[in-house]
Amino acid sequence: MTFEKDHALDRPPRGRGLPLLRQVVAPVAETRRRSELQELFDLVLPGKPAPEDELWMGHGPARPMSIPDLELLCALEADGFDGLVWSELENRLAGYGVGVIGAWVGTGEIYRRATEKGRPVRPPRPPFSRDEQIELAYETVGAGIRLFQEQGLQDDGWRPDRGARLSTYFLGSCVLCFANACRKQLSARRRAEHDVFVAEFDWHEASVPSAERVALARMDVEAALTGKLGKAAKPGVPPDVARVVLNYLVLGYDATTIVELINSETATYTLKAVRGIRTAYRAYIKEQRREGGRHA
Repeated sequence: MTFEKDHALDRPPRGRGLPLLRQVVAPVAETRRRSELQELFDLVLPGKPAPEDELWMGHGPARPMSIPDLELLCALEADGFDGLVWSELENRLAGYGVGVIGAWVGTGEIYRRATEKGRPVRPPRPPFSRDEQIELAYETVGAGIRLFQEQGLQDDGWRPDRGARLSTYFLGSCVLCFANACRKQLSARRRAEHDVFVAEFDWHEASVPSAERVALARMDVEAALTGKLGKAAKPGVPPDVARVVLNYLVLGYDATTIVELINSETATYTLKAVRGIRTAYRAYIKEQRREGGRHA
């Protein structure tokens, strides 16, 4: 792939109307370049996770295997870390990363590796669904690719001349990004639960004592939130959040658990605020019972 610096390709052709030799060679050379890149990528990124002896830099079987990685790094440097080589590599990294990280998320291996990297995160309860696992894998790998480009390439963190495999270094970058990606996924789950819960909540199917069920049957939530209950629950808690708290209370959740469920990275509510809503809710129910008794 040295034709780019060959000045002979720019000499005028001897025949009239003939194109420059470079114009003839360039498409062929570009095709050859892509073919060579694909072959190099096949050597650098295996179709399955690297064997255990490839996971460490330095000596033994890992060192001979780093030669294709070194060739790829040279190609990336020549391309400015942001050209054709990087574009092709980015696509390869995405496919390889999602396959490996997705499998690790499914088996729980990712949590052990995150802990080893100093970024511990607990497995969620209940566990992630299959769709959530896929979303989490894509989020983790996307962040891992950005981290690899910044620290591994631009900041010279990846050193294949010292035996570091690209596959190993890149997966390490993904593991470093997993904790944040996991928290984002959990926040998205909480928001989705709130949205679905409010929209699909059936007061008549709520598992509450029969005496309260009668009161709840008469209870207009919107009116309650704008009336006495709304005023009592007002400090620091928006009406939509108060509504979610009410729903959880009806289902039997305690105040401490509700605080954990409604808090997120963008909004935090105190135990005192939730207890205030609970107190106002109970007072409202008692009032509804008294009024019901007077009109009976």
